[in-house]
Amino acid sequence: MLWHGGFPTLVLLGFGAHWLAQSRFIFRLKHARLLILLGLAGSVLGCIVAVRFGDALPMLIKDGSYSLLRHSPVAFYVVVVSVAALAAQLASGRLRTVLDLWLTIALLAFFADVTLTLAGSARFTLGWYGARVASVIASSALLAALLVEISMLYSRLARINEDLEQKANRDALTGLYNRGWFDMAYARECLVARHQEQPLSVLMVDVDHFKLFNDAYGHAAGDDCLRQVANALHGCLRRQGDAVSRYGGEEFVVLLPGCATASAISIAEAMRSAVRKLDIPAKTPAGRVTISLGVYTCEAGKSHSGDPLQCADANLYRAKAAGRDRVVAGRSAKGRGPGGIGQGALAQ
Repeated sequence: MLWHGGFPTLVLLGFGAHWLAQSRFIFRLKHARLLILLGLAGSVLGCIVAVRFGDALPMLIKDGSYSLLRHSPVAFYVVVVSVAALAAQLASGRLRTVLDLWLTIALLAFFADVTLTLAGSARFTLGWYGARVASVIASSALLAALLVEISMLYSRLARINEDLEQKANRDALTGLYNRGWFDMAYARECLVARHQEQPLSVLMVDVDHFKLFNDAYGHAAGDDCLRQVANALHGCLRRQGDAVSRYGGEEFVVLLPGCATASAISIAEAMRSAVRKLDIPAKTPAGRVTISLGVYTCEAGKSHSGDPLQCADANLYRAKAAGRDRVVAGRSAKGRGPGGIGQGALAQ
């Protein structure tokens, strides 16, 4: 009887917790844990009482007959709580998920179990066996529905979390990685390059005379220009670990882990050529949209006093000072400022 009355009682407690959660009462995780502990404690206590103190309990079944049970307040409580739990489930109007549907079926089967058991008047009758079968089927179906619902929930949460992570790391205009993602990836790749003694190349990219382009054609055309340039830069990447990010405004930065100087210059030249092939008209000396690139590589196993990103930025400044639409690669650790090409390797 603890089994017959316990399940619908727990269902009613669940509806009570749901009602508290919808009211101003703050239903926290600790409250749910408390309900679980109370349910488990009640189950253990009921088992101990039924096994160890069975003689002190009222006689409900005698010689396999349920005649005493039908006139007991216990049977009345079990019937009432079963009907109340089923009515609460139907009245809630939440039959929208698989779990809600199977919970309704389980409660209906449970009520049928109680009714058939009392109507059968004795154990091992047709009604008694029908009640047992209905309980087993309903309980198994409810457990399976619960497991499926939980699996689907975690799957949806994983997809949503992945989508949110992608949106948080992507630039809204170009679709490339944003500055926040680059800062984290750059710090990580610097540590990997230092510990594994691998080369690390950084490319700083700037769209030449972009302010003039915006002034001449408008910001909408400027946004479209940045999207086309971003696609061209991304299309020049071939390895899985390579990444291009929008650094800010018309500036982009390319992270090339494990890439030596010659390969980095080759990729930079491919990017410069790809942007020129877009043939976007511009009121600039080149007559089209072009880019300037600064390249810097931390060679494997060699110590460097300068930050690779600052060195690539310095080489970008030199590329722009030398006439733009070119690639400059060097080893200087100085930041932006006046100066010539110096020891940098110039490729145009």
